[in-house]
Amino acid sequence: MKRPPCPVRASSPSWAAGSLPPLLLACLALPEASCRKTDRLPPREEERDEAEAGAERLPPSDAGGAEASEAPRRLSAFGRPTPEKLALTTSDGVALVGDYFPPPEPSGAPVVVLVHGEGGSRLDFQPLVDRILATPTARPAVVAIDLRGHGESVHAGRQTLAVRTLKPDPAAGVGSWQGLVEDVGAVLRWLRGRAEIGERAVIVGVDVGAVAAARAAAEVLGPPGRAVVVGLVALSPAELHGVAFGTRTFPALSSRGVQALAVAAEDGPAGPPQGVRALEAGLGTARAQAEVFATGGHGMELVERRPDVEARVLAFLRRMLGGTRDFALTLDDGAVLHGSIDASLDPGGPAVILVPDVGKDRSSLRRLRGVLAERLPYDVVVFDLRGYGESRLPEVDGGEDAGEVPFRDDVSEDDPWSWRVLVRDLEALSRIVAAGGDVAGTPEPLHFIRRSAYALVGMGMAGTVAAEAAGELVEDSGMPRLGALVLISPIANAHGMTIWSALGDHLLPRRVGVFAAAGSRALLTAADVDGMGSVAKTVRAIQAMFRDDAVTRIYTSDAHGEVLVNVHADLAPAIADFLFARLSDERSGALPGGEGADAGAGGGAGAGAGSATGSVPGAPAVVADGGR
Repeated sequence: MKRPPCPVRASSPSWAAGSLPPLLLACLALPEASCRKTDRLPPREEERDEAEAGAERLPPSDAGGAEASEAPRRLSAFGRPTPEKLALTTSDGVALVGDYFPPPEPSGAPVVVLVHGEGGSRLDFQPLVDRILATPTARPAVVAIDLRGHGESVHAGRQTLAVRTLKPDPAAGVGSWQGLVEDVGAVLRWLRGRAEIGERAVIVGVDVGAVAAARAAAEVLGPPGRAVVVGLVALSPAELHGVAFGTRTFPALSSRGVQALAVAAEDGPAGPPQGVRALEAGLGTARAQAEVFATGGHGMELVERRPDVEARVLAFLRRMLGGTRDFALTLDDGAVLHGSIDASLDPGGPAVILVPDVGKDRSSLRRLRGVLAERLPYDVVVFDLRGYGESRLPEVDGGEDAGEVPFRDDVSEDDPWSWRVLVRDLEALSRIVAAGGDVAGTPEPLHFIRRSAYALVGMGMAGTVAAEAAGELVEDSGMPRLGALVLISPIANAHGMTIWSALGDHLLPRRVGVFAAAGSRALLTAADVDGMGSVAKTVRAIQAMFRDDAVTRIYTSDAHGEVLVNVHADLAPAIADFLFARLSDERSGALPGGEGADAGAGGGAGAGAGSATGSVPGAPAVVADGGR
C-alpha cells in the first residue's frame, strides 16, 4: 500500500514554512523512503474503537507564527479521549496554548512534558504521543504546548508574536527567545497544582526547546512536590538565539539527581551535535546517556526514522516513570511465586519474562534486567522459581513450608514433586502476564491486560524449563503470540525434560525466533571429543535447526548462565537488540508466521534477526573472544 508523502517543514531557522514558494517546498520534501513507516506499529483491536471516536488528526501547523486558524489543532492518541485544551498565561503575559491528556488514575500519576523546537509546534509530537499512550491503561499524563511565537501561542495582550520576529535580546520582553524558559516553567508550575499528578516528570525537548526545558527544570521549579523533573530527553539539543545552558543549569540538575538521554545526528540542520556533548559533560556519563548518529535527521525525525532511537526514548521514559512493583502469585497447590515487574508506560505492549537458573534467585539477573530497562520499552517480569529465593513450596501438614526442594526424577510428570512442576509454574505465570489476569496478595493488586506479544528468557536449566513451557504455550489459542525464546547456556536434557521436542515440533513451524549463547568450556564431558562443551553443542544445533530465525553466540569461556551475561559485556545488549527486533515486528505482524504477515516476509526492525548469518545486526553469529 502506497504511503502518503511525509509532511514538510522548513528546516532553516529563518524561514517560515507558510512563506516558501510551492516549488521550493517540493524541493525540500524528504524522500518517501525516509518517512516513518506508519503501518509498523498498528493499533491493537481495543484501540481502534477509541481511535474512531477521537479527534481528527491534522498536519503540523506552519512555523510562521501566523494567527491560528479556526480549524482545531489537537493532538490525539489511541486509548485516550480528545485531550483537554490547555490555556496558560505566563508571568510576562504570553497566552500559551497546549493539549493535556489526563492520566487514567485519579492521583499520583507520572507526567511527560513535550517541548517542540524552533519553528515547530506541539503537533510534531503526534508519533511519540501514539506510543506513550498506546492503551487505555497507559499510566502517564501527557502535556504539550506551543512555545511563544509558535503554533497557536501567538498572543501577548494586544501584541502578536511570530517566530520570525522573536529576538535573542532579553530586553525584547515577550518577544525574546529567552522567554521560552518561562514558557516551560509555566507548564511545570501548572502541573504542580494538579491533584492527579505525582512527583515524577520527564521533559522531552527538541533543539532549543531541550535547552529551555533544562533551564526551566533547574531555575523555575521550586522545592520538591508534584511534577518534580527526574529526567530530560534531549533530541538534537542546540543552544540557539541566545538560549544557552548557562553555568548554573547543570549543577542544579545534578544536585536534584536528574538524568538525561541526549541524541543527535550529524546530518541534522542544526550543525554539529554540540548540545549532546554539552549535556554529557555537564551531567557526567553516570547521569547522561549520550549518542550521536551519522544519519537520522533532526529532532523528532530521529524518533520517527530510527526504531532504535524510538526504543531508547521509550525505555528511558519507562525507567524514569514506570517504576518497579513486586508481586506474589499463589498457585492452586498452595505454592507462592514471588516476583517483580519493571513496568513500562504501555502495559498492553509486549512483555519479557525472565527465569533465573535453578538454584538461583531473581537478584542474579540484576545486570540483564538493567540493560533491558535501558534498551527496551516493554514490561520486564522476573520471578523466583518455587523453592528458591522468596518463592515458597506448598505447606505440609504441619503448616510449614516444605523446606528443602524435593523435586524428583523417578516420578510421573503429573506428580506434584516432579521437576515438571516448574514448567507448569512458568505456564501459569505466563498466562496471567501475557493473556491478562489479576495477581492478588500485593499492596497494590496488579492487573495485567492482554499483551500484543511476549518472550521467555531462561538461564541454564531454567532455559530447559522455558523451552518446555514455550512448547505448551504456543498451542494455547488464548495466548498472544510468542515472539522470542532466549536460552543462555541451554541444557538440552535434564531431569526428564528436553528442549528438542518443544523447539522442533512447536516453535520451529511457527518461526519463533530463538537466541542462544554459551561458553565453549562450560559443562565439559568426557564424551566431548571435539573439545566443545555440551551447552555449546546445543547452541550449534539450535543454529542449524532454526537457521535464519536464530541468533547464536559461543564464547571461549567457562562461564555459565547468568555468569556468562555478567562476564561478557556485549551479551546483554545483544539479547536486548534481539528482543526489540522480534517483539517490534510481532506488534506489526511483519514476522514470518505472525498474524497478518505474508509468508516468508521479514521486514521492519527484525530484518537483522532473520539475516543469512543468523545474527543481530553488526554482531557475528559465533563469537570467540578469549573469555573476556
